[in-house]
Amino acid sequence: MTEPALVVRSLCKNYGGFAVTRNVDLELPRGARHALIGPNGAGKTTLVGLISGAIAANSGTIELFGRDITTISAAQRVKQGLVRTFQVNSLFPRLSVFQNIFLACSEARGISQRMLGRTSGQKPIIGQVEAILELLGLSADAGRPVATIAYGRQRLVELGIALALEPRVLLLDEPAAGVPSVEVPLLINAIDRLGEDITILLIEHDMQIVQRFARTMTVLAEGQVIASGAPDVVMASEQVRSVYLGKSGHQRFESGKAHA
Repeated sequence: MTEPALVVRSLCKNYGGFAVTRNVDLELPRGARHALIGPNGAGKTTLVGLISGAIAANSGTIELFGRDITTISAAQRVKQGLVRTFQVNSLFPRLSVFQNIFLACSEARGISQRMLGRTSGQKPIIGQVEAILELLGLSADAGRPVATIAYGRQRLVELGIALALEPRVLLLDEPAAGVPSVEVPLLINAIDRLGEDITILLIEHDMQIVQRFARTMTVLAEGQVIASGAPDVVMASEQVRSVYLGKSGHQRFESGKAHA
């Protein structure tokens, strides 16, 4: 039997006497399209920080393709194929779309010191960049400075940088945050085109995005997992409805307009 891509067991994080993450279990099979949702303050961002290595756990374990990565650094986790995107762009706005992704590809190969001035000698990297641009529908924007393209397309560049690191497990932390609604389909269509060789954990507020993306999902509340499974089963849970919405009713949740 093939080992899962990502396994989290009894993961805990405390700040003083306050438990932010409490005995969280999460298992993603290879190729998973899994969503993590929950109300504000549920511990989603902390959990992603724990998995990515940005935050050290107090207890529990994290395994990546059968290897215990609980105590290794965030940079080492990236080298093992665990890559995270962030809610806020960290791009070079004056550089072109191509240059931003080229730099990420170069750094991933350990040759970032050659960078932009010698791209003619970097045919393998150029080919990788062009493939990423084609996959994400950014080829027409390749020569444009990042600052001049729409915000939704900037988020695609951010995704392209993550892909340059050749992830096996990709943590997408609210990829549509701040993106105008008319541009969201560009982002979701790009995510849909990612190959099954990449396992994806999506943290997202917009339930319409979650319902389109997720094959399975987990709900956090007060740092604990309260439900996990197929989206229709999870969203039918009275406990999830109650915790997620409080007294605001169930109709908005079912219509996809609720926010985590």
